[in-house]
Amino acid sequence: MTVKAMLWTYKPRKNGACNIKIYANMHGQKKYFTTPFSVNRDDFDSKRGLVKKSHPLHKIYNAQIKNRILEIETHFSTGGSLNSLRKKKSNSILTYLTDFINDTELGLTGIEQSTVRTYKATLTRLKQYCKDHHLSDLFFGEINLEFYDDFRRYLIEGGHCQIPGFNNHVKTLKASMRLAMEKGLHDNTIYQHRLFRKLPVDTNKIFLTEEEIEQIEDLEIEEDHPLSLERDRFLISYYFLTRYSDSVLIRRKDFFERNTKFYLRYFQKKTKKECVVPVRDAAWSILERRYFDLSGDTNQEANRKLKSICAMAGINTPTVEGNQNGPKWMFVTTHTARRSAATHLALQGVNLKIIADLGGWKKVETLRTYLRSSGLDSAEVAKDLDFFK
Repeated sequence: MTVKAMLWTYKPRKNGACNIKIYANMHGQKKYFTTPFSVNRDDFDSKRGLVKKSHPLHKIYNAQIKNRILEIETHFSTGGSLNSLRKKKSNSILTYLTDFINDTELGLTGIEQSTVRTYKATLTRLKQYCKDHHLSDLFFGEINLEFYDDFRRYLIEGGHCQIPGFNNHVKTLKASMRLAMEKGLHDNTIYQHRLFRKLPVDTNKIFLTEEEIEQIEDLEIEEDHPLSLERDRFLISYYFLTRYSDSVLIRRKDFFERNTKFYLRYFQKKTKKECVVPVRDAAWSILERRYFDLSGDTNQEANRKLKSICAMAGINTPTVEGNQNGPKWMFVTTHTARRSAATHLALQGVNLKIIADLGGWKKVETLRTYLRSSGLDSAEVAKDLDFFK
């Protein structure tokens, strides 16, 4: 029995990196197992089957390669075959998600690190589901409409999450099945079925009126008070229709001037979409006062502070959101700024295509088929609106 790591030099990537494979030979039966790691030839020690110290991630790569070799050797020593090992490794959703999360955290999948949380959450729920149903594992071939219904009942009726949470897990599961299918790990197409879908959500997320935005603007807070910076971050998100994750990254280099008007140009952290937005005077004033640096709290901490700010500003209108009711300040979050800005523009009669370009929304239900203006074109149209003055 021979099990060792080798560099697969037959099909190098465009940058010259080659995949590291695990070669296994059991009584003349040979198999190659792909790993998620690729390195240049100069960074691999073929004799020892290890990544050289010249590679910055050599410790991480070598540790996982050794674990994989040990797993294969253990499988052989207990009487298992190569075919059964490959089948077991390939068909497990739990194993696939675990490996995918590890690879993503190592920067090997091209998926944003912020997205890892959603995959971890889904993996956790699937493991809990298996434990509750006395299952040792869950395989791609076992995913069907019966599983979908059972998983929905377990999560929603079991009190583990509400409909939006379930929808997030369905989205992650469908994406995982699609990616695994592209890799040849299964041929189960049930995730494409029209009934294997997210559930409709009857939502009534709030937005702040222009008068309520003015109440926040006019609220007197000492400059050095922690709530002052959070108020400014919220207003910047409102003025530029940005997500919180983009507002905290805005810097002076992101602005340019054209025909005496300043514009913000940035790429959204979540979607990588380019957005160009005119700068209103109030936004510029905040940015100059803050030296174009709004970095700071986590989103969760920001949400907590915003509720205090809005309560201090007297935003107390009795409000119902979902199955909760209370004063309006209870429901304000960082995303309320972006939603409020888009709503105000729509109420001013602004074309939805322009709003989509300004805020970086990918889908517009109307006008999308024939409107073709660029983000900058839309920004120039919007620059004379009252909103940006």
